[in-house]
Amino acid sequence: MNTQFLFNQGIEKYQRGDYQGAILVFTQVIQANPKHIQACLYRGMAYANINQFQKAIADYYQTLRLDSSNCDAYLNRGLARYRLKNYPSAISDYDQVARLLPNHADTYRHRADAYWALGKYPEAIADYTQALKLNSQMLVAYLHRGIVYGLMGNYKQRLEDCNQVLRLNPSILAGYTFRAAAHCALGNYEAAVSDCEQALQLDPKKISVHMAFGDTYYHTRNYSKAISSYSQAIDLGGNIAIVYACRGLCRHHVGDARGAVIDCDKALELDPNCAEAYNHRALAQTLIGNYQQAIDDLHKAASLFQQQHKDQEHQEAIESIQKLEKRME
Repeated sequence: MNTQFLFNQGIEKYQRGDYQGAILVFTQVIQANPKHIQACLYRGMAYANINQFQKAIADYYQTLRLDSSNCDAYLNRGLARYRLKNYPSAISDYDQVARLLPNHADTYRHRADAYWALGKYPEAIADYTQALKLNSQMLVAYLHRGIVYGLMGNYKQRLEDCNQVLRLNPSILAGYTFRAAAHCALGNYEAAVSDCEQALQLDPKKISVHMAFGDTYYHTRNYSKAISSYSQAIDLGGNIAIVYACRGLCRHHVGDARGAVIDCDKALELDPNCAEAYNHRALAQTLIGNYQQAIDDLHKAASLFQQQHKDQEHQEAIESIQKLEKRME
């Protein structure tokens, strides 16, 4: 059997996107030559492309047993572990790549994403910054760093990162929607609306655009328009927990407490870990007079906020519980 000929066939299938076919061919190669490093690596990559991450990781392990300095195996294993939400192990793999290839910008960006997922925001910022030092055109690093800056409350820096994205490419829709959020946080509501309108021109059917409009109108206390925007996002297929939770919050503000509860119920049906849905439903339950249900929801919200490293929201939920408990005394 000509294993090199077979391997080349596998590569052709892989490059065409025929991952199942590539896996079959690479398996034949490995059966003929269990020490074929590239066949192990590429079969792992093919498995990853069809979301079979555990099988992919097994192949990356085998690749590294054959070649302990294989950067591609470390990097791709890190990516697979990240997709499985095993963030510490992903970081460990990215550490190996950074040691072997200290000037590989994508490694720092991926490690930053894992730090972000763990709530280690300063570490994430440091890695995004390093990635940008190595590749100043990396738009995703600017976008993600901007988001993390926002999570840290540094909205001015988030604004600057979004500005840089749009300087590099004015057609990046996310640059406008993320910048709109930064403008809202800084009280620049007219600028936020302008950014939403720019995003709308780029893609009027993009769910995130209508979500951005909803968030902007919420911050300006135009709750009716916010409800309309969130509803448009839902009508476009935005069957996303946070959209229902946000619309529920706006319905609470216009006095539609029962509508708010219905929206938050739907959000929790879609994502039982949506802390905002518990928090917003608690507000509606308070409006109705269901104080104990509100306290129960706030306890769940507080726990989830803490797990998600949202310290300010966690503290606010605790304070709301204390106020409601005093009211019930």
